Amino acid sequence: MQSHNGLAHPHSALSSKGGRLKLLLLATITVNLVGCTVGPNYRAPQTETPASWRSASVARATSMPTAANGPRLIVSQETANLADWWTVLGDKMLDSLLSQAIRKNLDVKIAIERVNQARALRGVAQSQLLPTVDAVGSYQRSRISPNSPIGQQIPRHTSEDWQGGFDASWELDFFGRIRRGVEAANADLEAFEDARRDVLVRLLAETARDYVELRAAQRRLAIANDTLKSQRDTLDLVSARRAAGAVSDLDVSRAAADVRTTEAAIPSLQGDIDEAIFNIGVLLGQKPDVLYDQLVIAKPIPVPTTAVPVGLPSDLLRRRPDIRQAERSLAAATARIGVATADFYPRVSLTGSFVMDATRIAQIGNWDSRQFGVGPTVAWNIFDAGRIASNVRFTEARQREALVQYQLVVLDSLKETETAISRYTKEFARRQSLEQAVRDNERSVSLAKEQYQAGSIDLLQVLDAQRNLFASQDQLARSDQTISTQFIALYKSLGGGWEGEERPLADARRKF
Repeated sequence: MQSHNGLAHPHSALSSKGGRLKLLLLATITVNLVGCTVGPNYRAPQTETPASWRSASVARATSMPTAANGPRLIVSQETANLADWWTVLGDKMLDSLLSQAIRKNLDVKIAIERVNQARALRGVAQSQLLPTVDAVGSYQRSRISPNSPIGQQIPRHTSEDWQGGFDASWELDFFGRIRRGVEAANADLEAFEDARRDVLVRLLAETARDYVELRAAQRRLAIANDTLKSQRDTLDLVSARRAAGAVSDLDVSRAAADVRTTEAAIPSLQGDIDEAIFNIGVLLGQKPDVLYDQLVIAKPIPVPTTAVPVGLPSDLLRRRPDIRQAERSLAAATARIGVATADFYPRVSLTGSFVMDATRIAQIGNWDSRQFGVGPTVAWNIFDAGRIASNVRFTEARQREALVQYQLVVLDSLKETETAISRYTKEFARRQSLEQAVRDNERSVSLAKEQYQAGSIDLLQVLDAQRNLFASQDQLARSDQTISTQFIALYKSLGGGWEGEERPLADARRKF
């Protein structure tokens, strides 16, 4: 019943006592059903990790040598503070390069946009929890043939139809299909956030490694140039003695061959320098040669001089972005089992429409021109030739794959960290021996030259001493490079760098 003004009468059926009871009962049933979600509830996997790092225990039990330019370097199991780990190397230029890389690197910007895509998809999933309302409108002018059976019965053969209104639809998520989809979308977003952090960890490590390789190549080039100068001095000495008839042409040829061999090594080292500079330029999101004039000036290899706090193996589970990403991917795969399982159950939606329909546009606003419809719709698949069951089995297999992938990432992380600790600590013992070898070879070269000039030894012994010195100096430079690169690899394996750079990266994301 309606009043004369077209509004519902106060004593309509819905306003009656019985109507209110029915509405309350319907609301209670809806709340209970919406609280039901099919599919497994996610639980983070219980992962066993070693109680301590084996390589760290061995390093503590072994007397570690003292670095030439710093204190005794050991591995500590204190809680690791990995933010700005590269500052331990004490190189201001490296600090500046890494700061620029965080803001400008293109891989990081790609990762940021993937996060934005996942955030947008989460919004799409969440929107399904609420009703959708569409505004509709149409105009149609039609004519019926006067010669048709219908046309012969009506006086007017042309007509107009004006419509305007709204259509609404709301799926009642009785079995949690939509909520499981939102759960999966949230986990996907968190996985992409951790993927971005993993890109950042790798970027910091790669940039620092290229910088160390640059400085190592410059040092090795300086060693090669010094060796070349010494060999040329020896060649001049031998040539003078040959002119005096004191030695044969064989000695001159041997000295000249060593000069040419060292000269041949220099272009390769110069190529290594150029490659490292070009790599750094691209990592900073710039043209390869934009930093050439700045970086081509030789500087020392940055070497760590403090202990590395590696923490416990269990710390990797919460700190390494790739492990966190794998765990979130597992959560998303688990939620999608519920999405697929919900297709076994009916979908219930509330649909409604309200339209103003009139033959003349002047009547479109007349309340008597209204027409509406509202009510539930139910769709329930009763035969699909096994499609839904197959899709559920597919999502379950994907979830099991994600679990195995998570376990694999954890094991790889443990292996990577153990290896980095071992290589980092053991390289110091090698470096100590190389330092002594350089000192011994320097003394051998000095003595060999004196004895050669005195005529007590032949040239071959002088050349051998020079080669040994060059080789030991080059190996010592490589050892310093290895210490620094393994230091970088250790912090990378620990997942270092992303926590301290979240804020500047967020600022870069807003500017991009």
